[in-house]
Amino acid sequence: MWTSPVKTGFQAIVVHWVDTETRCAETALLSLKEFKRAHGGEEQAEVFLQVIREAGLQDKLGFFTSNNHGSNDLMLRHIVKEIKNFNPVLHRVRCFSYNLNHVAQAFLFKFTAK
Repeated sequence: MWTSPVKTGFQAIVVHWVDTETRCAETALLSLKEFKRAHGGEEQAEVFLQVIREAGLQDKLGFFTSNNHGSNDLMLRHIVKEIKNFNPVLHRVRCFSYNLNHVAQAFLFKFTAK
């Protein structure tokens, strides 16, 4: 989920898999949903579940990569209610580049922050 400066949210659902014939890693944008109003964890989960059901992927969920915002944890807690054998803690991957960016900013702007 990304929120623009005017408070419009966008949820991208990207899937990664390995093609069994070519053994190559593949990637596809499955959905890009605009949220003009509320876009907390519950709303994100509803859209996610709808998209994966339409694609027939509800039994093929792997790992979720996102930043540390609490709404992402909330989304996974809502998904686990609908998808059996899905562990929201085990399948949650924190975005390394997002965290590294925050660490770098802390070092770079440490003395200029008020």
